[in-house]
Amino acid sequence: MSAQLESLTAAVNALLTVLESTRELATVSTIEKLSKEIVRCDEDLQDALAVVHRKLELQQDIKALREAIQERQVTISKVESVLATSLQSLEQKTFQGRQAVQAYEAATQAPLDVAAAVHAARRIGCSFTAAAPPTWGPESTLRPFPTELQMGASSLAQHGVSDWS
Repeated sequence: MSAQLESLTAAVNALLTVLESTRELATVSTIEKLSKEIVRCDEDLQDALAVVHRKLELQQDIKALREAIQERQVTISKVESVLATSLQSLEQKTFQGRQAVQAYEAATQAPLDVAAAVHAARRIGCSFTAAAPPTWGPESTLRPFPTELQMGASSLAQHGVSDWS
């Protein structure tokens, strides 16, 4: 673009030099030649201005794209952070799940001694280690202990234990 401007400047200077050096009266043919040269120079200038305008538009587009890229990078960083946290949580839950499965497998391999479980429950109950919750009151509709119906429907009743005293 600067080469075009230099070329135009040189052409205008050459025209001025020719006019000053000859110092002759302009004839019709000279005026026509000069007008054609001026029109050509004007067209070249218009072309150069169109190129400059297009370059400015492209620079604005590039700036807008860079800003959009920056915004996307911020969004990507946030998503990566959430994904990393989710992955860590998932790994933790997977570990806990494996532990629960191992505990279940260990529990199902050994048979349950119902009599020992009932005996341990009686010892806990007789040692006054079990009490009603601190928020429980006599007017409360829920009891801090199982009712006869609940005990009858429990797994202890299913295993043949019916003496609740």
